Amino acid sequence: MGRSIKKGPYVDANLEEKVVAINGAVVAQSLQILWDTLLQYTTVINSSLFM
Repeated sequence: MGRSIKKGPYVDANLEEKVVAINGAVVAQSLQILWDTLLQYTTVINSSLFM
């Protein structure tokens, strides 16, 4: 018989570590993409200002 959700959230520690690792990787990748996009945009703006 399954455990009722009302009894509380039970999370396996190993599963929690995997979820945190995956979420951390996604955030790091998203920040890298954002940084690359901003850097390219800034480079284009600066190039157009000084030409």
